[in-house]
Amino acid sequence: MYTVVLTIFLSLQLKDLKLWLLIPFIVLLVLISLVIKRLINRNPRLIIDEIGIHDKRKQKVYKWGSIRDIEANFNSNSSFKLIIKCKNTIENIDLTNLNTSPKEINESVAFFSDKKIKTGNDKFKIEIERILKNDDSVVEIMMLFSKYKSHILWIGLPIFFGNVALSIYLQILLTFPYVFAIGFLMTGIILFAFLRLSEKRFKEKTEIQNLTEQEYKLISIKYELKLPENKNRAIIGYIAFGVFMIGVFIISYFAST
Repeated sequence: MYTVVLTIFLSLQLKDLKLWLLIPFIVLLVLISLVIKRLINRNPRLIIDEIGIHDKRKQKVYKWGSIRDIEANFNSNSSFKLIIKCKNTIENIDLTNLNTSPKEINESVAFFSDKKIKTGNDKFKIEIERILKNDDSVVEIMMLFSKYKSHILWIGLPIFFGNVALSIYLQILLTFPYVFAIGFLMTGIILFAFLRLSEKRFKEKTEIQNLTEQEYKLISIKYELKLPENKNRAIIGYIAFGVFMIGVFIISYFAST
């Protein structure tokens, strides 16, 4: 965030439009570096064994003798945390982006100790339970939606900033006045195609296939993956998008001249 603000400040001070290319380019580099770091780092984030629960990121070990309770907590629509209640402290481990599930963690905990993972009665989880009518698979489904939303953000943001950076760069090189505007429009089309393909693959998962269409829509709304159906809102949205794109074309024309 500070890098973006600093780049904008320098662009305004030096009056050089080419420096605006640095804004999406720097953001893109930061996002790519984070994605690569996640792909390269294959070390286990969480280890459960006869000693206890190992949090490798914090370099901490919570021994079974000191653990009072273990709780799976969904305190928002984009995170899943394992809450470890010890005798003197309460710790949490973010499991949203890990290749695991509450069921697998619970089986490991039960295997190495006499404990079981409890599910917190947080407000968000209660809302999902109402949609699924207290289905036993509610925690697994919530985990899948959290990972799906994380996937959308981690892939969608680099696509957006990468295409915007490329559009600005081509606008600087070429004399055609609408390069950036066309590139911005193509960015929207590419993101739309990416979202549709991601949703299609997500719906192929067994747990998601077991949901009714109504349940899927309601949960997607809770996770901010869809908007509530409203014809008036849709019409206003299309009009707003059209006006916005006209504005982008106008700005693209004047910026090139």
